[in-house]
Amino acid sequence: MPYAELRRIVLAQGWLPKVDAQCKANVVGADFAEQCKDSPDRCQVCEDLPELSACSGDGHCLMHFHRNDQTLAVSTYGAIDGWRASGQAAGLRVKWWEPDPIGASAGAVP
Repeated sequence: MPYAELRRIVLAQGWLPKVDAQCKANVVGADFAEQCKDSPDRCQVCEDLPELSACSGDGHCLMHFHRNDQTLAVSTYGAIDGWRASGQAAGLRVKWWEPDPIGASAGAVP
């Protein structure tokens, strides 16, 4: 399933992005301040997808949403900059999603 499609459904059902204060460090790297200054587009994804928690170098990303006292974890694979596309053109696809009983990552802000 394309991530854009799942995101639209989840938001329509009243889930909200669970903001991770460490998104830029987790996605861009520890030196994100310098990298974002030199290349602002690299950090824009954390603004565009406030639910984004982390991405690995091989295309795996983790997102979190919350609703009331529930947290939903979503794992994706693909090019993060292709998250807006849907259908066969989708660059970012959902691998799995599940309730996260622990409450997601420790750096997340409700």
